Amino acid sequence: MKAKILTLMFCFATLFAFAENSFNDINASYKYSKKRTIDANFETIVGTSVALIGKYSDYKISSWEENYVSFHVEIIAKANKEEYAEEMLYAIDVDFNNDKNKQKLTAKTIINKINAKNVGYHISYYIMLPQDVFVSIYNTYGDVIMDKANNNLYVEMQYGDFSIDDIVSTAEIKMNYGDVNIKKAKQINAKINYGDIDIADVNSAVFKMNYGSVKLDNVNRLIGELNYSDINVNNIEKYADIYVNYGDVTVNKISQDFESMEVQLNYSDIILNLTEDMSFTYDIKLLYGDIENDLLDKYAKRIVETKVNTKSMTGNINDSEGKHKITINGNYSDVE
Repeated sequence: MKAKILTLMFCFATLFAFAENSFNDINASYKYSKKRTIDANFETIVGTSVALIGKYSDYKISSWEENYVSFHVEIIAKANKEEYAEEMLYAIDVDFNNDKNKQKLTAKTIINKINAKNVGYHISYYIMLPQDVFVSIYNTYGDVIMDKANNNLYVEMQYGDFSIDDIVSTAEIKMNYGDVNIKKAKQINAKINYGDIDIADVNSAVFKMNYGSVKLDNVNRLIGELNYSDINVNNIEKYADIYVNYGDVTVNKISQDFESMEVQLNYSDIILNLTEDMSFTYDIKLLYGDIENDLLDKYAKRIVETKVNTKSMTGNINDSEGKHKITINGNYSDVE
């Protein structure tokens, strides 16, 4: 199963590389290189929406205490003919639209077509944002790095990675063919196809993942639907509801305030690296699966195996009142 997933991801990664280089190969060797910069500042008020619409663009976004947005854009164009590099350089621009009535500022990358062939270019945005604005990011072929989002954040990207240190409020993330890295977040709603997400600490997380992986160091409340994807959770504070098709689940720890975890497995396995000092009640039902966990076996109160290839096990560890419940249902799945 994992071999098939890796093969599919490799195929799509190869497709991505081919598609990107067909249009823009900045890393190729060119004879001429041209560079120009664009600088712009726009005053904002509390609640202003800032929309960044890019393609073949990298963004480095930082927050500050000023009341205006500062843009510094660097454009590099390369070609084997000097006139081609010059033409490409000025075919790229940024369309700024500052609608003060609607309290909305938009910065859009513009790449006009030229007749020259075999050219490469790179667009880099360096943006300083006030802390009280709302940010929306739409980017294709490029990475985004942020330090902090104080208000609601919306991210929609293809063929690029997104990373941020701190999401103070809520973030909605839609990612195709890219990875997400978050150090700290209050609330995340993410849909990711062909990519990975790694979060160090999050209060509430909702995921829909296809062909990728989820890694969470600490999560308070988790809801996840995963297809052909793995999820690894180091610690669950209170609640988890996980549905997995063709993937693996690993849970290393549950906290003292843990309430419940419900897991549905289809052609998937779960590894519970739990210890005797934790408190939980468990109820496991498997169709065409095995339970191979020494700790669960030791504290099992009831084990039932039938001739129709079903197996169930119930028990509790330091939880006689059943306040901390783990429920696992699986088809063609194992519990380890």
